[in-house]
Amino acid sequence: MTHKIKNNKEWIDNKSNYSSIDKLYHNIFFNAINHNILYNVEKFFFKKKINLENIIFICGVPRSGTTAFLRNIYSTNLYASLTYNDVPSLFAPNLFNLFKLSSLNRFSPLRERSHQDLIKINNNSPEAFDEVFLESFLKEKKFTKDVISKIKFHNFSKEALKEYLIYIQLICLKYKKNKYVTKNNSNLFRLNSLAKNFPKSIIFILIRSPLYAAFSLLKLHLKYTNIDKFTFNYLDFLCHYEFGDNIKDFYGFTSKFNRTSINYWLDFWFFVHEKIFPQITKFRNIYLIPYEELTNIKLQNQIKNLLGHNLSDNFQFLNMNKKLNKKELIGINRMLLQSCNLLYDEIKNSSLLVK
Repeated sequence: MTHKIKNNKEWIDNKSNYSSIDKLYHNIFFNAINHNILYNVEKFFFKKKINLENIIFICGVPRSGTTAFLRNIYSTNLYASLTYNDVPSLFAPNLFNLFKLSSLNRFSPLRERSHQDLIKINNNSPEAFDEVFLESFLKEKKFTKDVISKIKFHNFSKEALKEYLIYIQLICLKYKKNKYVTKNNSNLFRLNSLAKNFPKSIIFILIRSPLYAAFSLLKLHLKYTNIDKFTFNYLDFLCHYEFGDNIKDFYGFTSKFNRTSINYWLDFWFFVHEKIFPQITKFRNIYLIPYEELTNIKLQNQIKNLLGHNLSDNFQFLNMNKKLNKKELIGINRMLLQSCNLLYDEIKNSSLLVK
């Protein structure tokens, strides 16, 4: 069964969020700026060793609650992280902070993000922008028109690790913090390397019920089709390839199902979690967080103990899972759903709540 939604032109209208100057400014970075030169200039003027107390990595299959989890930790005001204010000058956060036009660095009013998931953002909100640096510097991905070439689990080279640490310190310098938190769902395929090279870090993996995660992914995929050119370039620059017009098949994933079918996204859910589960159980600094349990006080206390501080009262966790109607369940491959649920139960038994 394929799914349709209403026209999304109004739903994802950039005109209200980006002025002509904003778009011009972004387009220069999309097309005309050498990011490696920018980064080297940034290092030359601002490189400074910072005693990092803690680094927190947050990842998960998209639509698993990673943004909500990031927002809560960031709202404690203890951590640095890349924010919308750093876009599009992600390779030189300190340099462009000195002279960015005030109209481009405004404290915009909070608005619900285009995902329509009740999460409100403004220019000071953190987001998943590290991948822009990592993809550019590590040169991990080779593209054809639609496919990110098949890659096994990534390993940081010594040089890449060194540069990523410098980059983290540059961000901490800008925001005057010595703790860093980042959300990057592509880190699911770097778990082995991250856990080994950042042994004192905490890696949180969010996991959501496969049926609800798949429906949420399908919904966004359909809403991000037929988008305007600026939005397409924006998402491409930020390495958002998970859904919509800019979708690319990750790490050799292929499916016999159409992308407009819920079964495609269930298939994707199973593929990713089957790949990462063996990695998860190998390391003591990797912790699984079930999305559906984020409101659980016991789990929240376990997270507090790991972090060494309270969670934020300024950003509350919500369970967005709503009962699906019979029409939405038509056409679901029951054997595939059963396989997903069995794997989900197995992974949940390794979660932080269980330990």
